[in-house]
Amino acid sequence: MNTTENTAGEYARTIAAELHQLEAALTGPGGLDALFGAGNYDAEDLISEMSVMFEYLNAFTLDCSVRVDQRGSDHGATIIITRTLGGPNCYIERDTLDGTAVVVTAYWGGSMDSVRLNLDAVSTWLDELVTM
Repeated sequence: MNTTENTAGEYARTIAAELHQLEAALTGPGGLDALFGAGNYDAEDLISEMSVMFEYLNAFTLDCSVRVDQRGSDHGATIIITRTLGGPNCYIERDTLDGTAVVVTAYWGGSMDSVRLNLDAVSTWLDELVTM
């Protein structure tokens, strides 16, 4: 395996670990320090899952798009979050018809790697973006 491929995989796993921290932050108060860093957030402002998710999107991501099947969201939607651009490029994708799966895909140089995660709270919240 060459270094570039290894780097893309390492980066995808790093962002996957970040999403595990987000899952922990959504399911219990202990995860907030791991995600945002101790003292780098106002716990009173992050009292709901929605505020934690919006804080994550504002602090860590570049863009978020929602693509809905033209027949309606009952036929599926895809949420694509641009995490980083410009070496590496990294996207977090959620297909609403794919259980609780969230896929992190990283591109570095000419290589690509992805990590598939099953995150109940993150996938549920991302699905809510479709109806907002």
